[in-house]
Amino acid sequence: VPDVEPSEFGTVAHEYVHAVLHREGWKLPLWLGEGLAEYYSNKGDVAAGRYQTLQQSDWLDLADLLCWDTTSAGNERDVARVFYAESAALVQMLADSARYRSQFAQLLRRSRGGNPNLESITGLNLREIMADLHAWVGARQASSPITLPPAPVMRIETSSLSKADAALLLTELKNAGTESRMAVTQASADKKYMQAVAAFNDGDFEGAFESMRTLPSIREDQKFNYWIVAAFGLFASGDRQNATAAAEHARQYAAKPEEEAEASQLASMLASRADLRISHGTDGRNCISTSRRKEPE
Repeated sequence: VPDVEPSEFGTVAHEYVHAVLHREGWKLPLWLGEGLAEYYSNKGDVAAGRYQTLQQSDWLDLADLLCWDTTSAGNERDVARVFYAESAALVQMLADSARYRSQFAQLLRRSRGGNPNLESITGLNLREIMADLHAWVGARQASSPITLPPAPVMRIETSSLSKADAALLLTELKNAGTESRMAVTQASADKKYMQAVAAFNDGDFEGAFESMRTLPSIREDQKFNYWIVAAFGLFASGDRQNATAAAEHARQYAAKPEEEAEASQLASMLASRADLRISHGTDGRNCISTSRRKEPE
């Protein structure tokens, strides 16, 4: 990911988990999706602020928590904070506690297409699960954060992301921000072109592409940006094949080495797909890993 401050890494990791799950078609219930993102972005722990929220607030009934969605009544800020905190604590308990962790992989499998029956999976009723959750949170408030065992040794090569890489990654997570910014010179600053570039820089890739397509003509000095916008816009609308072709067109109109490199890297990323694997280890821990593979022809 692009360089971020340590204080911001948790947010980036949280959104990355959401992006990977969404990209791979995992339609998780809201409590589980948010809880997983919190779990992995905090290395198996729950942020101290979440526990503080639960300590100072009335909890949601577990039945309400499990069916909560973005249209639920009471989504004002204070109630939403309780929902996120309670979801994070519940996922941590289900993943790490001796009573529940052997069933966590089964829970994830049953959750891919909707809300699982937690009582059926655990063999406990919601009142018992809620009592366990209160005990779990109470114990965590008075203890140190959980230290996860080290991951298996593996070789990892790292490099700084280009602007194209960063923008594509954020698009996959449906994040409105983007690391890619286009320079607009006075010579090319006609109104519609500027509107398209402004939309692109705000993360509205489909809107930017629509604006570009309304231009009466594309000047030579605009063609690279036009095809970059087209690549992101087509990808955001789900047309990966034509998005890849657009990135190749951008490379043809690159006027600088860095533009050619940006277009090449964008085409390469568009031609690959992220894979997600969640596994239950022999030590009782749960692991999430990702990789990229080339799209089939």
